[in-house]
Amino acid sequence: MSGMMRVRHLSKKMLFPVVIVLVAAMGIGLFFMYPNFSNNENSGVLYKGPAAKVNGKKIKDEDFNRIYTALLSGGFYQVSTSEEIKDKVLEYATEEMIIKEYIKKNKISIDNKELERFMNKMVYDRFKTPEELQGAYNYYNVKNKRELANKFRETLNYRNMWAYLAKKWGLKVTEEELKEAYEEVGLAHILVATNSQVKQDPLSDEEAKKRAEEAYQKVKSGTDFATVAREYSDDSHSKDNGGSLGTDTLANLTRSLVKDFMAAVVKMKAGEISAPVKTEYGYHIIKVVSRTEAKGKEFETVKKDLERDILTNKLLTEKREEYEKWLKDEVKKAKIEIIDPALRAFRLKKEEKWEAAALAYEKALKDKRYRDDLEVYLSAAESFREANQHQKALAVLDKYELNPNDVRIQMAKANVYDAMNDKKKAKDLLVQAAKNAGEDLYKKRAILVLMEELKYEEEAKALEEEIKTIQARIEERQKQEAKEYEEMMKNANEAMANEETAENK
Repeated sequence: MSGMMRVRHLSKKMLFPVVIVLVAAMGIGLFFMYPNFSNNENSGVLYKGPAAKVNGKKIKDEDFNRIYTALLSGGFYQVSTSEEIKDKVLEYATEEMIIKEYIKKNKISIDNKELERFMNKMVYDRFKTPEELQGAYNYYNVKNKRELANKFRETLNYRNMWAYLAKKWGLKVTEEELKEAYEEVGLAHILVATNSQVKQDPLSDEEAKKRAEEAYQKVKSGTDFATVAREYSDDSHSKDNGGSLGTDTLANLTRSLVKDFMAAVVKMKAGEISAPVKTEYGYHIIKVVSRTEAKGKEFETVKKDLERDILTNKLLTEKREEYEKWLKDEVKKAKIEIIDPALRAFRLKKEEKWEAAALAYEKALKDKRYRDDLEVYLSAAESFREANQHQKALAVLDKYELNPNDVRIQMAKANVYDAMNDKKKAKDLLVQAAKNAGEDLYKKRAILVLMEELKYEEEAKALEEEIKTIQARIEERQKQEAKEYEEMMKNANEAMANEETAENK
């Protein structure tokens, strides 16, 4: 675990009560900031367009798939249908196109020196061997330095655009902020805890102060700081590492560490060790391991980069709502033509324009991409049902040939028959769906919810009892399996012990 990781881990537990806003997590911009996630199980061709045109320009399939894959990798699919995922992808891809146009229109760009500094910082100063560089290229889903440069150029163009908007909206950066963003401080500490968040049975304030003074005197008399930290510190995440908290910029530390802790740090020089400092977590003995001062040629060189990053942070924190409104307004002004019939149909469905949605879904089902897509069939049937075109809804569901007895198909048909006031057929279908679901409790509970919504109380009560019985059976089976596993492990351990005894003899 690196020093920096230790700092972040510690922050969750004790020193960092301030929530740091993650700049890149705004949705749009996320997909330039991070790798393409090309090496995971969700990679590959996920979608074949065209999806839509934005101001006359088609969204590229590669861009659609890049965003699609990122969403899947982030677990978005776990709470969303495939239609919802694609709709969200379309939203992000549209915003991406609009921002690219804005960047081009306003001639927002980076110079080659800025790009080179960024590439060195992110890759070439960190990875030296051919093997390490190849690993970095794989991570960013590029083949060579030229492709990496193109990728990072887009990333920096985004950041420069945010900085551009920040300046436009009156945000500024002071010299002090630039220094804090540049200056790096390496820290270590010894904590004698008074807070139960840190230690289960913390000392009283008086006892902690006395123990901290004792530790401080040992350090002051020449005992190695790391040795004293291992003996006295209650910070389980740093004590075994000699109290090290890693290194970070003064800006990040000021934003993250508790006020009293940082008030001491800012006054200290490299190599200096503080007397016990009281915070809400106890008494800290702080050591400034290293400190990079904000001066010289290098500082002057990176000032522009620092200003950009500070302005970006300010925009996405202080002006976040204004930025989101601006982006929405830019989207509204754009001419957006959704080409994909399924994507267009889903948008109409969201707007509850049922007749238009039904027609769009009907067209989508003629598209070879969606002929076997269950969700499109279900959405088409729902749209026809809501448009009071019940026979067409049933006809759509009958066309699904992959598995006509699919539980979701049966539930959809039940919904249609209920809308037609054919309660018997609706009930029979739901009862049959429950049988087809077997011991799949997720499906059975979905059927139960629909039964309750349609007020089929008798059928719902029976299914609820069945679910309880299955649940009990599953739990009993799990207990038995756990018992058998424990017995197996016990026997294995006994066998190993017997073998060791025999060998010793």
